[in-house]
Amino acid sequence: MKKVVVVILAVITLLALPRGSRPQARPRGASPCLTSGSGAQGAVTSLRSILFAFDSAGAESDGFPFRPANVAVLGDSLQCVRVIRAYNALFPSSDSVRRIAQGYVAKAWPPAAYALHFPAGLGDMDETFLFDSSYTYKERFAGLK
Repeated sequence: MKKVVVVILAVITLLALPRGSRPQARPRGASPCLTSGSGAQGAVTSLRSILFAFDSAGAESDGFPFRPANVAVLGDSLQCVRVIRAYNALFPSSDSVRRIAQGYVAKAWPPAAYALHFPAGLGDMDETFLFDSSYTYKERFAGLK
């Protein structure tokens, strides 16, 4: 009976974690920018979809590009770190589950807008956090995958 209870508690604990796809720590010397795989493409697709959904007045009032000519995954460590720091600032420093060291970051320009994208885990939702050119958090978008 004890083994069954332990297994059930372990499963409940795993299900309660907010994101299985959030990298918690990055290996020494690794870039903060994750640039390959479906998560990278998801970041570009998500940012493009979000910005193309704005009307021109809404985009301009929020400081975002309207139908941007350029959207790409970031490989620039400095810009990735700035976006990740802005994201981490949304949570207390003690929140080791939500704070991250690496992520899928996309940039649209001109003017700049950034998206930090979390691919959906099994039975989970995609999440994209939108930041303006000064790395100020603007909005969170979530959708089922």
